[in-house]
Amino acid sequence: MTDPGIACLSERMLLALVEGEGDRAAQAHLRDCALCAGRMRRLTGDIARIVRVLREPPPPPPPERSARWLVAAASVVLAAGLLAAVVLPPRRQPAAGGPGDIGTVAELAALRRADNELLAAALEEPFPCEWSAEGCADDADALLGGN
Repeated sequence: MTDPGIACLSERMLLALVEGEGDRAAQAHLRDCALCAGRMRRLTGDIARIVRVLREPPPPPPPERSARWLVAAASVVLAAGLLAAVVLPPRRQPAAGGPGDIGTVAELAALRRADNELLAAALEEPFPCEWSAEGCADDADALLGGN
């Protein structure tokens, strides 16, 4: 057993003892102290593992990535595009005068004038109600807390 008045060995002293150095008092303490003997066994095991790992050859480098995956991905995208072109029906143009027809220049100009008139009305005076000839039944200003 260890004398209660003697302190246990430091890590530095344990390392010196592993390397074959250290004084007789430290060696005697190591023989008598179960705690220091256990620490010495762990330290010796750790050093043995470190030496073993350092003596092993380094792991092989990871394989270099080739451009094969890029070619494969491009092939898949191209095949999907070709399949879509063959399988999907072609897009149809909207019939003239239908909902997709933008009309003539004169029709576009008339739409623009109507939009401008509505915008001017909204900016200068109350916006005309589209649901009744007398105007809207509800007052938007009153709903929003205005006059």
